[in-house]
Amino acid sequence: MNTLKFLSHTRFRTLCQGTKKAPIHSGTPRIAGPTGRLPRSSGLSFERLSVSPGVRTYSTGSAAVKTSTTKPPRSKTGRRILFTTLGVLAAASTGFFIIMSTTPISPFLSNEPDVEFIPSSDEQRKIEEDINNHPYVKHLRSSHPKWHESRPHLNYPSTHRAQSLTAGTLAGQDRIEVPPYMWVSEDGKELVTIAFLGKSLCGHPGVIHGGLLATLLDEGLARCAFASLPNKIGMTASLKVDYKAPTLAESYIVLKAKTDRVEGRKCWVKGHIETLNGEGKLEKGQVLVTAEALMIEPKGAGLLRLTMPHLATGNSDGQKAAEQAVEIAGAGPNGAGAAAASA
Repeated sequence: MNTLKFLSHTRFRTLCQGTKKAPIHSGTPRIAGPTGRLPRSSGLSFERLSVSPGVRTYSTGSAAVKTSTTKPPRSKTGRRILFTTLGVLAAASTGFFIIMSTTPISPFLSNEPDVEFIPSSDEQRKIEEDINNHPYVKHLRSSHPKWHESRPHLNYPSTHRAQSLTAGTLAGQDRIEVPPYMWVSEDGKELVTIAFLGKSLCGHPGVIHGGLLATLLDEGLARCAFASLPNKIGMTASLKVDYKAPTLAESYIVLKAKTDRVEGRKCWVKGHIETLNGEGKLEKGQVLVTAEALMIEPKGAGLLRLTMPHLATGNSDGQKAAEQAVEIAGAGPNGAGAAAASA
């Protein structure tokens, strides 16, 4: 009887100490059956360990087998690199689209017209002579370099002129008879434009359409705002027009604009259209229309300069082309109201 007790005690201690080591298999370890006891032939002792939630650990005496149900945290570095790359590609493609979609015209601060206008009719020759011989025009030209003269509509490429309202659709006989003359002050904050409006631009008979006058003011005020904006490009966010008197057809008009204030990408401009006094008078003409406008530079306008190194290197030819692209991208009646959504 004592011998049996001794053998049973020895057997129980042997099982608890795990003196018999079973080979470790690659499969799932054997776990005690329904009775909660290990088979005698296994020689293994399993013990439940207290570990963090989600991790189950068993001990076999010589080694611990862990079964984890928690997934390792994902690295954020890969995501950051992916989104950064996509952002750079999007910005580059936007800049490329802006440049490729802008057809260059003459810079609005050019000292002299790049293309000479040749009148095609006696009426156009008379209009040219009247403008060039007027005392106010001679006064502006004598004030050089304070005022820089240009005729930007002359340098529109034929492919773009067909799509331009003021340089194409509304230009010609009985409309805007000759390309308007434009002067911009040395600091770029003031602008003067002189034009002749024909009889085919009327709303009421003999009276120029108010929409055309608003279009001319939109374009003139936008050009005046360019010099005050960070990247020399702007679009019309708002335009307020007040009509003071009828503008008669077949008459000369003077458009004047001046920058009022600037806040970052925003520029407020005021201007008006008045008559050009005849018979050599230098005095101010009758005010016909007044306007106030808010011009906003689009957020992506800086890409033009980043992708056009001529602006930084001082290359005259390259800078001229860049200024041409900036001008056509930022001015014109087609830009009215377009900046409000992108600013």
